[in-house]
Amino acid sequence: MIVGLIPALNEADRIGQVIARARPFLDKMIVCDDGSSDDTGQVAQHFGAEVITHSRTRGYGAALRSMFLRALQLRPIVAVTIDADGQHDPTSIPSLARPILEGEADIVLGSRFLGRRSSIPAARLAGILLVTKFTELLTRCRITDSQCGLRCYSYSALKSVVPHDNGMGASVEILFLAHRKRMRIVEGPTTVYYNGESDSSKDSLSHLISLLQATLKSGILGLDGSELFPFIAKSSDS
Repeated sequence: MIVGLIPALNEADRIGQVIARARPFLDKMIVCDDGSSDDTGQVAQHFGAEVITHSRTRGYGAALRSMFLRALQLRPIVAVTIDADGQHDPTSIPSLARPILEGEADIVLGSRFLGRRSSIPAARLAGILLVTKFTELLTRCRITDSQCGLRCYSYSALKSVVPHDNGMGASVEILFLAHRKRMRIVEGPTTVYYNGESDSSKDSLSHLISLLQATLKSGILGLDGSELFPFIAKSSDS
């Protein structure tokens, strides 16, 4: 079974189309309506998705956590996270899921920088690259895109990467958790279509700050000193 997981907040106008476009590639879809003030949950149900409803908005990471825990009950072979705003290309799902289905990976990250061009707004691009490089530094994993929400997880990986961070920092926290478990993380190309919303430098800066805070918190709390700062650990042992 391949299960789609879609975190959604006030996406009543787009969630139906996202579900319809992704349906051919998935056996089941779960939407987390994260305290929407519109009809996101009702529309998702109308299009055949199972809906988890948060009574108030708790954040991206909290929505992922609710869906991960529900997906674990279903024991899927692959769980796929997809954004609810229609920016992701669902035709990428089969190629991203393939390394897991063939036993070659535990987590597959969609990347906007591998072989395909995405019209990423300049301010957002700078934030993505900075957080990705910082994540690479702390995990020592070669990653080109640490922020794309289109990802595939094996069932065994899903059990180990349930995020604690309620906000956008969950995306990098998951990578730290996977690194600690020595999971096989690979990337695959995907295209992201931007609709021009939430692309202001102010929004991008706020997003970047929250991600950097989560990256630091996850790195410091999730790894021991010898992994983060080997030169400090070496000095203290001498």
